[in-house]
Amino acid sequence: MTGGEGAYALGIKLLSLRPRSEWELLRRMEGRFGRDGAAAALGRLKREGYVDDGSFARWWIDQRVTFKPTGSLRLRQELLQHGLDPGLVRDVLGTFTLAAETEAALAAARKKLSSPAGEPDDRRLSLFLARRGFPRAVIDTVLGALRGQDCDFY
Repeated sequence: MTGGEGAYALGIKLLSLRPRSEWELLRRMEGRFGRDGAAAALGRLKREGYVDDGSFARWWIDQRVTFKPTGSLRLRQELLQHGLDPGLVRDVLGTFTLAAETEAALAAARKKLSSPAGEPDDRRLSLFLARRGFPRAVIDTVLGALRGQDCDFY
């Protein structure tokens, strides 16, 4: 099996586990098959429609919002760490509306408040949401919404 064929097979195997960015695939394939084999395999994977950074970015955001509500600030950082172009990241995050981000922050806050560890005060809840990458305006909106509800913790 040539370097390009081996790298292509590795790329298919990696993509069968979860979507990947071009940078992730190239990095993994270069380690085993060299720059030329990895570049040839990546080109083939892109031509065949298996690799698309825009689709990867949208998938990543959907997964993070669904399973571990995360804000736009942290999502930006994570997508850049996956080697995505900053312009693409900006465009994809532009579709992440303020309402959707606020809803994600509210879901994260409610989950945190329902944990058996106890109910955090405003400051601790605010820090929790900030670590999850939510902007200050979203955090303030969520704290206000939670205070406005008939809750035991406020």
